[in-house]
Amino acid sequence: VHLKSNFGDPQRNQRLRQRALDILVTDARNVLRTSPSREYEILIMGDMNVDPDNEQFAQDASLSPLSEYIDLWRGRPIDERTTCPSRMGDPELLFPPACFDRIFVSTNLTVSPWVSSQAYVLQEGTWTNDVHVLPGDNDHVSDHYPVFVDITIGDSPQE
Repeated sequence: VHLKSNFGDPQRNQRLRQRALDILVTDARNVLRTSPSREYEILIMGDMNVDPDNEQFAQDASLSPLSEYIDLWRGRPIDERTTCPSRMGDPELLFPPACFDRIFVSTNLTVSPWVSSQAYVLQEGTWTNDVHVLPGDNDHVSDHYPVFVDITIGDSPQE
């Protein structure tokens, strides 16, 4: 997913993000309801533009529709989970490091036979010294670092 950014009216942004997740969760519930004898493993990830562990978003309810899922970043130190570093070059775009790229899993992806690793971030691949650099320039891929999680069946993935 890629939810509404933080540019513009904060309350409107929160409503738009929350509405998008309401739709996504409703769709997932509908799939589960149509096949009650079948078990689905669900992973939801993407740029949520919210970091609930960041003071700025402490009262932001955008992620509330995902309350039945496990946020694999929740509670981890910021240096382990920074996915959106501050961009330099434009005072309007300066913000503290944040973890906007969230990974949520259904509870059945945390119990046998499934093993979901902790979330990881590869803190490279972005050009954070100049907000005006375009993708493809100076090895710039995105303004966010890539994130991943290993999901295996059976034993835990190697750390």
